[in-house]
Amino acid sequence: MSRERYIKYGGVAFKAKADPKKINDFVRDLPPEKKLSMYGVVSELKKHGLIETEPKYSSIDDEVIPFME
Repeated sequence: MSRERYIKYGGVAFKAKADPKKINDFVRDLPPEKKLSMYGVVSELKKHGLIETEPKYSSIDDEVIPFME
C-alpha cells in the first residue's frame, strides 16, 4: 500500500495511506465540483488523510498553484 506513485498531471509523488477500494469509494462520492480537476481530487484525498504527497517531486511551478484551486 505504501508503493510510491506519480500523479500523471503535475508529477507529484504520493503514497496511499488507505486501501484502493476506500480511495476509489471516496473519490466516487465526492461532489462534482470537487472533481473538476486532478488538483481538487488530490487536495481532498490529502486533506482526508487518504494519501500523502511528496512535493519535492512536483513539476508544478509554485506560482501557478493559486490558479489551480
